[in-house]
Amino acid sequence: MNLILTLPPETEAKLKEQARTLGKAPEVVALEALNDRLANDVEQQPTLPPDQWRRQFNAWLGSLKSRNPNVDDSRDSIYPDR
Repeated sequence: MNLILTLPPETEAKLKEQARTLGKAPEVVALEALNDRLANDVEQQPTLPPDQWRRQFNAWLGSLKSRNPNVDDSRDSIYPDR
């Protein structure tokens, strides 16, 4: 497959500099970068600080609805002899 990309001047300059440093053709460096990116098919999510992660997790938990709101899962109902 042939693909034509129009690169911004700063990206082109970075690509040419990287290729020169590695002693490779710019096309080879671009193809290697593309292959590396596609090999990491798992979406990369930035790591959140623990407090922000906890807030988002708790918000998600709060958004879940009970499948059976009539269930009594209180400690007294689980341990009736106590």
